Amino acid sequence: MALALTLIVVAIAIILNIIAARRVAKSSYYESNQKRAQYWLIWLLPIVGATLAFALAKEEKSERVTTDLTESRVEGDASIRLDSATGNPFSDHASHD
Repeated sequence: MALALTLIVVAIAIILNIIAARRVAKSSYYESNQKRAQYWLIWLLPIVGATLAFALAKEEKSERVTTDLTESRVEGDASIRLDSATGNPFSDHASHD
């Protein structure tokens, strides 16, 4: 019974370490030296290290990024127009006349 419990705890620790190490590896937030330090922490302190890696891991949110500046969500008179002389969107067009 004790052997079975020990094997279960070891298996859980190994699975947690693998998941934590993969999460650190996929993160672009950390530099390679920081990743290496986290790997050492994960594998030298199995459950504690994996827990810390999960707590410190930065989830990267996938945001929609576009360089298409023709896409506009504002229509009509509310759209922002650049002043052709200054490039300032907040300048008063009437004051230049």
